Amino acid sequence: TQKNELAKFFYDFIDRVDGLQGALVSDTDGVPLLRVISKDADMDEEQVRTLANTFATASNQASKLQLGENKSIVTFYEDLIVYQINYLPVIVTLFGSGDVNT
Repeated sequence: TQKNELAKFFYDFIDRVDGLQGALVSDTDGVPLLRVISKDADMDEEQVRTLANTFATASNQASKLQLGENKSIVTFYEDLIVYQINYLPVIVTLFGSGDVNT
């Protein structure tokens, strides 16, 4: 199925990028459609679910700057980097360790 092919793509992508720990594809409401997490991931299920909702909130706030449509957001935490990309009608979230190859 297409979902299996997409999951395989993300697993292969995670294997190729040092420090990348997972990918999440969700709809614009933050509902996860596909979740691919490496066995080495430092995040638990609750944290991954929360990521799905952060883009909508952050994007909404960024749009108030009136600089045009927000296409992506990169968030740096102490030990984590989150890259969220707007591919409406879906949001792609990639996350990895603080030293992931950005």
